[in-house]
Amino acid sequence: ATTQGVEALAVTGNAVFAGTIGAGAKDLEYLTVSGTTALNGTTVNTTGVQTYTGATTIDAVGNANTLTGTGITFGSTLRSTTDAEDALTVADDGVTTFNGAVGDNAQRLLSLTVNGGGATNIDGGAVTTSTTQQYDNAVELGADTTMTGSAVTFNNTIKATTQGVEGLAITGSAVFGAEIGNDSKDLEYLTVSGTSAINGSVVTTTGVQTYTGATTVDAAGNATTLTGTGVTFGSTLRSTTDAEDALTVVDDGATTFTGAVGDNAKRLLSLTVNGGGTTNIDGGAVTTSTTQQYDNAIELGADTAITGSAVTFNSTIKATTQGVEGLAITGNAVLEAAVGSDNKDLEYLTVSGTTAINGAAVTTTGVQTYTGAATIDATGNATTLTGTGITFGSTLRSTTDAEEALTIADDGATTFTGAVGDNAKRLLSLTVNGGGTTHIDGAAVTTSTTQQYDNAIELGADTILMATTVTANETIAATTQGVEGLAITGNAVFAGTIGAGAKDLEYLTVSGTTALNGAAVTTTGVQTYTGATTVDAAGNATTLIGTGITFGSTLRSTTDAEDALTVADDGVTTFTGAVGDNAQRLLSLTVNGGGATNIDGGAVTTSTTQQYDNAVELGADTTMTGSAVTFNSTIAATTQGVEALAVTGNAVFAG
Repeated sequence: ATTQGVEALAVTGNAVFAGTIGAGAKDLEYLTVSGTTALNGTTVNTTGVQTYTGATTIDAVGNANTLTGTGITFGSTLRSTTDAEDALTVADDGVTTFNGAVGDNAQRLLSLTVNGGGATNIDGGAVTTSTTQQYDNAVELGADTTMTGSAVTFNNTIKATTQGVEGLAITGSAVFGAEIGNDSKDLEYLTVSGTSAINGSVVTTTGVQTYTGATTVDAAGNATTLTGTGVTFGSTLRSTTDAEDALTVVDDGATTFTGAVGDNAKRLLSLTVNGGGTTNIDGGAVTTSTTQQYDNAIELGADTAITGSAVTFNSTIKATTQGVEGLAITGNAVLEAAVGSDNKDLEYLTVSGTTAINGAAVTTTGVQTYTGAATIDATGNATTLTGTGITFGSTLRSTTDAEEALTIADDGATTFTGAVGDNAKRLLSLTVNGGGTTHIDGAAVTTSTTQQYDNAIELGADTILMATTVTANETIAATTQGVEGLAITGNAVFAGTIGAGAKDLEYLTVSGTTALNGAAVTTTGVQTYTGATTVDAAGNATTLIGTGITFGSTLRSTTDAEDALTVADDGVTTFTGAVGDNAQRLLSLTVNGGGATNIDGGAVTTSTTQQYDNAVELGADTTMTGSAVTFNSTIAATTQGVEALAVTGNAVFAG
């Protein structure tokens, strides 16, 4: 121009520009070409618009061309004359518009850079370069668009022209420096075939987001939200700076983590997945420096290690294949819904920190390990844990005292390392079954109602079981012969052997009633049955062995004249109440072992014999009824001339 920005050029027809246009403070006001354009010079400068209506090619001598103006429009295709040869920079503080494909027809640009502070409309469906693309201006897509380049960088926003209509597919790596979507101009989809750097705070699509290569997040505010329907990470997902970036994925489709999340010392700050869809974790690890929250149902596609300060699952967790994938949580865990089920049980579940089990069921084919303190708080107040080796490494409590019933179905070893139901947080009830064994090492199990143990019990410490009724349907043994004892506060039902195999209890005490339905109870110390006691062994013969065996109330056969009882006691055997009264006679009674026998209940009744090998002391006038009563040691009154003995039946006095 003669004067900067005053004179303009309009070409009606085709144009070939081999030299510089504008420059030296003599830029044109505008440049328009109605036909095709060959931009073979290095620079085109206008203060206003540039319009290239027909197909445009670039072929600068130095293979670099810069267009500077305010509103630069390519009305048709834009190509390099020679494939992958020419770099184009568009510096535009207006609207740059690509109406046709860029770099198509095997005539790719070398690179494309759009900057200048304006906006960029990409309406031609494709932009192809052999190397990089960089968009510093806001981008609006007027059609489904494919961008192909070695790396495509967006330093400003990307939006659709119409909400949910236009999508973007990038073949190559991508850097997103600002928001994608938003303002009711969300993309339909976003896909990236290479690596992705998500450095903006928001990516919103109405459909899928697919990040095929390794992905990093690094928003200015350290918080990024991805919203779509089917968000897939095809490789690793990391924070650019370790423990800096919080990521929220809002997805009403399937969120898929194909690779590890937060690995390589590039942990996310936190991760939240919600939106009503599902979550597939296939990469083996998710690591954050603080919390993780999964509101959508989870399916594990590999053995998975989740590491965070606290990990919350507000929906179900399942394996892809029954019993194949397991979950290890390093940190605290909150389980709000069922784990396993629908023939998609986990292989294992382990938690290194505390665990809140708030769902109705946890099912694994293998172990469950809750290392820290565990609480249960299911909506229906009933929880079932099913596995092979379930271990509580610390306390186990109901969140609300006396509210939660817990059933453990375990064909391995169930281990209670800490107290159960302590700190005024009793379970409602506890049932352990499944065919395995039960190790009670935490000294106390407290429930507001019943406890039932269908598996064999081994005590690792002196233990108190507090319940309305404690039922042990299998054996009870000490870990070390004569070291661990058992005290039951409440009623007790023993259906199996207690002690034996060089694992006798130190003591056994019951504050309530006792049903002795097993064949033997062996302790190295005392046995105390405070309430009414019945015997009903499968073989109709029961042997109690200890040092000081006391019946604090009545002692009866469950069925009249059916059960034979032998008491082998090297301490003092005490019958405080009547024996065999109420038409529930013992079949027979034998007391031996080298100790003494105190009969204080006034009556001992058997349908057949009674034999006392230990010295007998009567604490009340006593009637002994049996076919034959044999005393192989002394008989004495407690008080001189006060207590008397009447034997109904035959008698043998050897002492």
